[in-house]
Amino acid sequence: METFINNIIATAVTIIISFLIYFFIKQVINRILASGIKKAKHRKSVTIIKVINNLLKTLIILLAFITILRFWGIDTNALLASLSVAGLVGGLAAQDLLKDLITGATIIFDNKFDVGDDVKINSYEGKVTDVGLQSVTLRAKTGEVCVIANRNILEVINYSRNTPIINIDFKISANNDLEKIDNVIKEICEKINKLPYVNSSAVFKGIQELEDDIVYRISVGAKMGKITELKSESLKIIKEECQSNALETPYNKVEEV
Repeated sequence: METFINNIIATAVTIIISFLIYFFIKQVINRILASGIKKAKHRKSVTIIKVINNLLKTLIILLAFITILRFWGIDTNALLASLSVAGLVGGLAAQDLLKDLITGATIIFDNKFDVGDDVKINSYEGKVTDVGLQSVTLRAKTGEVCVIANRNILEVINYSRNTPIINIDFKISANNDLEKIDNVIKEICEKINKLPYVNSSAVFKGIQELEDDIVYRISVGAKMGKITELKSESLKIIKEECQSNALETPYNKVEEV
């Protein structure tokens, strides 16, 4: 009975000490990385800290588990040897896990994206909330959380790198006065530039197609994660300005090409 109580106490002490060690090392690592990386690379530091913390947690839990088993008289050497044999047998079944780990390391060190970036991975769009060695977690604007295994990441569009430029094409009838059209488009660009989603000024790119309806283009830089909002508001401004200035447009509407 005394041995049983001693083992219980030893187990509890081991868990507490392991937690304190993890907490202490975690704080030290966070301080070192946070102070050693410039503000411009803050997202990268957050990503690296998350991965290191996950690895540290796994290692400490494993060591604590082995220590607790020894308190209870279990031969951990034989257990580790058995796990090694089982690992070799299950090697083929673990190929997907290996792919996840390799891809995860590539994502982290190739700087493809960081925690906090707005991205599109395959067909999923959202903000990166977690980057691990096995998976990446995205949170969509509508609140859904998507976890993607690293091995399934085939295409990545990072909206948080540089300034995404969107082209907005719209048609105006050739029956309208060209000088009047130019003046209206200048007003459109000025109003677009006042939108909170603009990162670089709207620029009139001229005529793109010349038919019964002339296709004009405006290019504008969007803020990170605000492409959809900027497109929608810009099209609204174009339509309102064309209508208020009595410019003839096909079907009395503006379309994005």
